[in-house]
Amino acid sequence: MPWTSRTNWASFDAVVVRSTWDYQHDLPRFHAVLGEICESGAALHNSLALILWNSTKRYLHHLAQRGVPIAPTLWLDQLNVDDVRRAFRRFESDELVLKPQLGANSQGVFRLCAREGDEWVDDVGAFYGRRPLFIQPFVRSILDEGEYSLFYFNGQLSHAIRKIPRGGDFRSQEEYGAEIQSVTPTVPLRSAGATAVAAVPEVPLYARVDLVRANGSESFWVMELELIEPSLYLRMEASAPLRFAEAFDRRMQDRCAD
Repeated sequence: MPWTSRTNWASFDAVVVRSTWDYQHDLPRFHAVLGEICESGAALHNSLALILWNSTKRYLHHLAQRGVPIAPTLWLDQLNVDDVRRAFRRFESDELVLKPQLGANSQGVFRLCAREGDEWVDDVGAFYGRRPLFIQPFVRSILDEGEYSLFYFNGQLSHAIRKIPRGGDFRSQEEYGAEIQSVTPTVPLRSAGATAVAAVPEVPLYARVDLVRANGSESFWVMELELIEPSLYLRMEASAPLRFAEAFDRRMQDRCAD
């Protein structure tokens, strides 16, 4: 059911947000629709409070304040070329990644290299303008080891995958050609993922934690904690669809009990 369609939400017992991959283009309208769902009496998953909290990447700052390891990050309300130049020195990195605070699917993500000078200024300036952004040092481990995703249903780990970017690219999304592998997460991965989920304001029905190995370390950084519309890769684990269904069923039973 498209979130933009005219819908009698009261005709549903529950609404589970799944593939609203365009919400970032009209966030106020998206939030308004979610509000309508809540007012209709249908149970919204994840909850409106969690979705509001997770709607911009600023939630990463909140996670860091709660002890969750994230990559070193500089938050900017709008693009400032001098701030970007200084970030190379601040992070002691010859490569940076710029990301929008409101975005999805790697839209507006730029990888900058110090040796290329200011070649990036026009393209980055054209995209950002007054758009809030954040800057991180480029994490080189993503090129060979890739990015890990751990999936949680009702706060319990379900399954995990590794996403390895296509040669010549750094983006880990499947639509950009990344290779997807099912993996058994190591103890450090499980620990980092559990720390992130435990820092969420309430237990979500579903959550995906994206992690990369910290530069020159055996530990991991949380790159994303997705609570709105993450791909759950249920196909990568035979029992994952049943675990998701059971988690949802428990939610609905608890609601009826209340």
